[in-house]
Amino acid sequence: MSKPLLAGIFSALIGVMVSLLPSGLALEESIGLELLFKSRVAPTPPDNILIVSIDRSESGRPKTSRAIPRAIYGRLVDILAAHNAKTIVFDMTFSEPDDSKSDALFAQAIARAGNVILCEYLERKTGQTDGSKRSVPADIHIEKRILPLPLLAENAALTAPFPLPKIPIRLNRYWTFKKESGDQYTLPVAVIQFYLRDIYPQLRERILTMAPDLASDLPDNDTLATTDNQHDFLLRKLRDIFSRNPLLSRQLLNQLRQEETGLPPDSTMEHKALETLIMMYGGTDNRYLNFYGPAGTIPTISLEKILSQQRTKGSAALPPDLTETIVFIGLSQLSGKEQSDNFYTVFSQSDGIDLNGVEVAATACANLLDNKPLTPLSQPYRFALFILWGLLVALICFFLSPLFSFLGLLIASSLFFLLSRHFFSTAGLWTPLAVPLLIQMPATYLTVILWKLSEAKRERHNIKTAFKHYLPDEIVKQLAKKTIDIQAENKIVHGICLYTDAEDYTSVSEKLDQTKLPEIMNRYFQAASQPVLDHGGVVSDITGDAMLAIWVSPPVKEDLRLQACLAALDIVQAVKKFNAATPDVTLPTRVGLHVGTMMLGNIGALNHYEYTPIGDVVNTASRLESLNKQLGTRVLVSDECVEEVNGVLSRQLGSFLLVGKSRPVSVSELICRQAEATEMQLLLCDHFKHGLNLYQCQKWTEAEQAFRQVLEIDKEDGPATFYSNLCNQFMQDPPAADWHGIFRLQQK
Repeated sequence: MSKPLLAGIFSALIGVMVSLLPSGLALEESIGLELLFKSRVAPTPPDNILIVSIDRSESGRPKTSRAIPRAIYGRLVDILAAHNAKTIVFDMTFSEPDDSKSDALFAQAIARAGNVILCEYLERKTGQTDGSKRSVPADIHIEKRILPLPLLAENAALTAPFPLPKIPIRLNRYWTFKKESGDQYTLPVAVIQFYLRDIYPQLRERILTMAPDLASDLPDNDTLATTDNQHDFLLRKLRDIFSRNPLLSRQLLNQLRQEETGLPPDSTMEHKALETLIMMYGGTDNRYLNFYGPAGTIPTISLEKILSQQRTKGSAALPPDLTETIVFIGLSQLSGKEQSDNFYTVFSQSDGIDLNGVEVAATACANLLDNKPLTPLSQPYRFALFILWGLLVALICFFLSPLFSFLGLLIASSLFFLLSRHFFSTAGLWTPLAVPLLIQMPATYLTVILWKLSEAKRERHNIKTAFKHYLPDEIVKQLAKKTIDIQAENKIVHGICLYTDAEDYTSVSEKLDQTKLPEIMNRYFQAASQPVLDHGGVVSDITGDAMLAIWVSPPVKEDLRLQACLAALDIVQAVKKFNAATPDVTLPTRVGLHVGTMMLGNIGALNHYEYTPIGDVVNTASRLESLNKQLGTRVLVSDECVEEVNGVLSRQLGSFLLVGKSRPVSVSELICRQAEATEMQLLLCDHFKHGLNLYQCQKWTEAEQAFRQVLEIDKEDGPATFYSNLCNQFMQDPPAADWHGIFRLQQK
């Protein structure tokens, strides 16, 4: 056991040492924290938080706060007050005067509301000591509070700064109290204290009972009412009490939790509010943000919409009652080009959309209000985790062969990740991921392997042979070797062909810069081909804007046809997401699917190959794709593809003599997965089936009425429109006597 223990100690030391380095914390924040945020089930933002966004109006008004007359902000305050907003917060500074009349109107609205909190900012200045107490003068840094205009500040309930760290580049934390600024409380603390001001008497009573010596001069409500800057005074007093008695918060929380059993709902809510205040004053000053999602996740209403609907006396943009709501007002553009007050976070998007400052402020307040902080695992528990994980990894590596140890580590890592995600989602507990999985585990694995290799020449040779199978290049070579066997001769096989084509490709290629076209098309084909791979198919060929994929398995069974159908449906959805992400370049896609016998060859080099099917099945799939244009559909398949296939909803569209073919093909439209089908879709299919039966019986009037019923359900239904027009045509000019319901497509 000495060697496994030594390896475990070595692994534990690696984890502990790396975690103590600044680079270790940066690695956890940039990789581990992001993975946990992106993989968890996102929590729902509190329903009592609302953002009013200041953005570019339809009239072209600039997006900066100073460019908007402050009288408009006064109107907004009056509107929010009329809707009984409990707390109104401006996440913007008003340190410079505007038009005096406009400033006065804004100040009067603030005074009328009585619940407005304004934002300050901190200005950092650098000076030097005089050297009287030092041999060499030293630089000193002073953070000065820059308050709003006196006229505004005097009427506000509170003013507070909201400084945010921008080092490292990604924003992960915020301050509740900033010691560098004289233990200054920040905007989130000011907002929560004011919002929960009705709970203060209960908090005061408990503090007096628990720590009478510290809280003897804690003001009561009557004293506060006669105190200038009453809320500011109370915030600083409570901060002082909790700072002087670090154990007070734990004692108060234990008292609350002992009382919670059997409490009525109203008392439980009161206890929750008390917990919020206690944890706010007694917790750490530098806290991690527990984000709810990307920009726009917290409910947001634009100022322009509120004002315009008030002018037109239209339907209210705001909820009718904001009694328990905190309303944040600030710059909140959702366009990367327009964002100015933006912060790079774990949810920053590839198109440049970051979180705005007002969203960060709302997130911080929501975290405090919900008592759902993001809490890193404490240092003793982190060290214990690294030790236990190091021992487990070492034992797996020592007592299993390289292959099985690799698989064992994958399983252990998966369980480790799932447990970490569970605690992160349910309790906001952040356990290290990057150091254990990306540094500790690989380092231990490689160390143990090298250790084993050094013990004997024979073992070293065997382990080298086994270890080669894990190297990516070796895996590619093995796959390439199998490709050579396939290339030895062409084979006649049974399979399914899927053919896609993008609409508007010609116009897109014309208007796009040719240097950008390959990038766009690469992203498009990545979206379109992933469903094929996910459902066991092979992308055989990509030409221009078309893609050919195949499924081969003699004979073609139901499950293979189901996978091909699901891939076709998923391609349409994947392309929709692609189009939504690139609104300036949209490539709606049509899909054709056919099953049959084909000649399958293979073209390519040893490190890359493509299956190339040849035969009528490919031609038919292509013709079915093209038929979508005439029928106004997205996915058409031959009936053989969906015969006896469960799990997808399809409808039979009739028989068509495709261009270049001598025999008709029975065609169906794939609509969706069976489990996702809506009642409207099922009803539509029933009406369409009835209409098609009447059409095939040459009952043109009744058939046309049935198709009209389909169009009443979905006025844009392409097949119903197609057959409705045919019925009207045949009413005027009936088909020949030998007509069998087959529609002949003409070459265009």
